[in-house]
Amino acid sequence: FKTFSQRLEDVDVNVFRSLEPVKPEPAQGSTFFKDALVYWR
Repeated sequence: FKTFSQRLEDVDVNVFRSLEPVKPEPAQGSTFFKDALVYWR
């Protein structure tokens, strides 16, 4: 068994911050979901 502090040492946190500002609305005639799918395609 691992102690709580040992388990915390194993946690890998990768913080991603986009340089693009958050858009208030999706692209014309689209949705945020579709925009994300196209972006990650």
